[in-house]
Amino acid sequence: MKKYIYILFLVLAITGCEKEEMETYVGFNYVQFVDSYADSTTLSFFFYPGQTELKYPLGVKLLGVMQGEDVHYKLRVVKEETTASLDMYDIPESQVLHAGNVTDNADILFKKSGELDMKAFRIVIDVVDSDEALAGETLYCRKVFWISNMIAQPEWWDADIVKSFLGTYSDEKFEEFIKIAGTGDLSGKSPDEKRALVLKFKYYLQKRIDDGDPVKELDGSNMTVPILG
Repeated sequence: MKKYIYILFLVLAITGCEKEEMETYVGFNYVQFVDSYADSTTLSFFFYPGQTELKYPLGVKLLGVMQGEDVHYKLRVVKEETTASLDMYDIPESQVLHAGNVTDNADILFKKSGELDMKAFRIVIDVVDSDEALAGETLYCRKVFWISNMIAQPEWWDADIVKSFLGTYSDEKFEEFIKIAGTGDLSGKSPDEKRALVLKFKYYLQKRIDDGDPVKELDGSNMTVPILG
């Protein structure tokens, strides 16, 4: 008998959870960021030679029923936790998630400043309630950016890049790579595009060795990359 009571309790609990979840989203629009608050983002103008402004595709998503019209939502810069000055960013409060989309990009802009040469500055952004959309899950309603104009290992230079493309990171190698590749951002590149840029860098390094003027690492060794080809 106890076994049947337990099963009945379990069925009621599951049904109750499903009902609560449906009631949570029916009739309301909820908007949140694609990435969680734990995933902060580091951006450096050093990766983008010659650029004084950077548009960043900050992903947002709609929770609930897809709308047949634009959904207007709001972002707020958390001034008390932001160290960047107003001349370093342009983040409109009013944003649009376009009709027919479950995911979209917020309209944000970062601006180069002389102060970014000396240290990184923090910008904290929250999704907040608006007339058309409420803020979603707490963990996904805040985004933290660190912006600078200093050289540092980018997020895309991961274990795969170390093993198969560029080898161990160093500031010297990254700076030299940017000169030859014309970019310091491979995050949006396809595997073929990455390979083409790194091979171009490899041939440059080899030519410098052949010419008797090798590019050196800080420890005095010749700069090399492991990519095959």
